[in-house]
Amino acid sequence: MKRVAKYLFGLLVVVSVLFFVGCDNLLGSDDDGDSGGGGGGGTSGVASVRVVNNSGYTIYYLYISPSSSGTWGPDQLGSSVISSGYSFTVNNIPAGTYDLRAVNSLGDSVYEMGYYMGGGTSHTWTINTFYGSISEPQGSILEPSPNPVP
Repeated sequence: MKRVAKYLFGLLVVVSVLFFVGCDNLLGSDDDGDSGGGGGGGTSGVASVRVVNNSGYTIYYLYISPSSSGTWGPDQLGSSVISSGYSFTVNNIPAGTYDLRAVNSLGDSVYEMGYYMGGGTSHTWTINTFYGSISEPQGSILEPSPNPVP
């Protein structure tokens, strides 16, 4: 029960932040081209992350959750998937520290934990494989992109 209450409270906080920030969506958009982004950033504003799938598997679920949360929250892909060789961008992420999780067609997951995204920044998470564990390299790289978010 406590976990459900914490989840609902967290969900309420996220929805409130999104409402007051005035973002038009947190679901992002398909992005098969080159995405600008990146660099500095502060503690206010929003960030974006482009997920590039080079794993050979289709990604069916993508979760981005504040590191302080005990749950993953909603799937950012909605009814979309990220086929191998394609990308998907999640926009309007409030500045903060996040855990990211992608789940492939076999149910395997790859994680990035405790990644800081400052306001006005863009990041690229390149997923090359789903093998490994949290304590070992998993064949994924999450890094700032070279240009600021427009």
